[in-house]
Amino acid sequence: MRRWIQVCAIALTVTAGFALPQAPGTGGRSIQGRSPAPPAPGPLVNLVQAGVDAYNKADISYFEKAFADDILWVDEDGHELTS
Repeated sequence: MRRWIQVCAIALTVTAGFALPQAPGTGGRSIQGRSPAPPAPGPLVNLVQAGVDAYNKADISYFEKAFADDILWVDEDGHELTS
């Protein structure tokens, strides 16, 4: 019985020794100081923001102006919506 307890204690110690180095890192940067600045915006940021603003305001005229008359929307379930 004593031998079994010693084996379990050693196995637990070895397992804990390997588990500690597996903690998530900081991505190569220091944990002190400020976080890095966000990446520069891409070329479509203004277009996407205008679409979001129009959606939030329920501005149908923006979407009528932005999209063609023969547009085909396909949602994630495969349903097709035509204009």
